[in-house]
Amino acid sequence: MTETDTILSLPEGYGSGTRRFALLLTLDPSLPASDVAARLTAKGILPPMIVAARSEGSSTEAAELIMQLTSKYRILEAPEARWADPISRDEPPASRPPLRE
Repeated sequence: MTETDTILSLPEGYGSGTRRFALLLTLDPSLPASDVAARLTAKGILPPMIVAARSEGSSTEAAELIMQLTSKYRILEAPEARWADPISRDEPPASRPPLRE
């Protein structure tokens, strides 16, 4: 993974502590995941989390992105705290894998 493989949004207060956060990763950079997560966090529906999107043109696989992000950022260790949305708008619904990885 390179710095250009992901677009990253860190939760408020990330830089001033040691707390770990859940990860939401989308492989479709056109999805407004960061905006949606911020609105749901503000409403108390989601906890603060790190949101990452695979950059346009990147072919890095979700598992590799998660591994690299986990090694660089304070992401919760439990696999349940690492969500990947591998849905592409070009894929037929039957070929879409489940949300969690």
